[in-house]
Amino acid sequence: MKKLFTILFVGLLCFITSCSKEIDKEKSIKSFTDYANNLEQYQLKGEMEIARKSDSVKFQVCVDYLNPNYYKVTLDNAQNNNRQIIVKNDEGVHVLTPALNKVFKFDSDWPLNSSHGYLLNSLVKDIANDENANVFVEDGNIVIKSAVNHKTNKNLTYQKITLDAKTYQLKKVVVYDSSDTPQLKFNVANFTEKPNLTKTNFDVTKTMEDNVAQLSEGQLGTVSGTLSVSYVIDGSELATTSTTTDVTIMCFTGEKEYTIISRKTVVSDVFTPVRIYSDLAIMNDGLAVFSDNSLTFLNKDLEVSIISSSLTQEELVNIANSLTWA
Repeated sequence: MKKLFTILFVGLLCFITSCSKEIDKEKSIKSFTDYANNLEQYQLKGEMEIARKSDSVKFQVCVDYLNPNYYKVTLDNAQNNNRQIIVKNDEGVHVLTPALNKVFKFDSDWPLNSSHGYLLNSLVKDIANDENANVFVEDGNIVIKSAVNHKTNKNLTYQKITLDAKTYQLKKVVVYDSSDTPQLKFNVANFTEKPNLTKTNFDVTKTMEDNVAQLSEGQLGTVSGTLSVSYVIDGSELATTSTTTDVTIMCFTGEKEYTIISRKTVVSDVFTPVRIYSDLAIMNDGLAVFSDNSLTFLNKDLEVSIISSSLTQEELVNIANSLTWA
């Protein structure tokens, strides 16, 4: 019996050792990097779930990519019946809101200025920037754990990237905060390596026309109720509130002064960029755009701006995510 136990123990030890040798960190990272970098084009579809304080919000995501730097990311939020599209082409970066026929244009190096779990190029960059990235096997898949760089949420610290062990295709990305709690999940439903994309697929005018035609009339919802804010910057306080039929203005004073403006918006007859913005980010319920001293986002029939010369992008997003109407 003792001899049998020894044989079994040695066999188990050899099995564990052999399994550990199967995962070569450098080889796995190189294989995924080479696979992603060698893709001339791809289309990726999936669901992204972002955690909120008491619940979560889900986006249906469709990514089109054409080498070397053409991107189209379509985000559908079923909870507020809203679609927004990020397009990067030779003319720059644009955010389209078809329901309003609005386009925001950017002077930005998006998408490589921050982490994006739904873009292969961004994942490759995150891994390359983390010399301590780890690789392991989980449920028969290869998992790469790396640090992340989220400009508007510094509490997000690392991600686990799940890959098919044979093809190295992306299957799932989960982003965690400093307390190891999942804050963002992206599950891939479909991945196509050669979807026959051309530069026409990344034309802003054609993209807008196609999506306006897809959206049914009256899709744009309305927001009613009184605006309230659950997150106030430390050392600041609400000083004044002014409300009319279509506009609410809330002014905060203190160590950091800022103003929140919520106004009714209308569908534009002609979609032309109103101004050039500096950056963009995904909030809890949709996309936000930044200028040097403000954040602006659309919530159904409202355009909301937070204006300040002293707040960081992360602080602006935290305030925006705390706004409610009831």
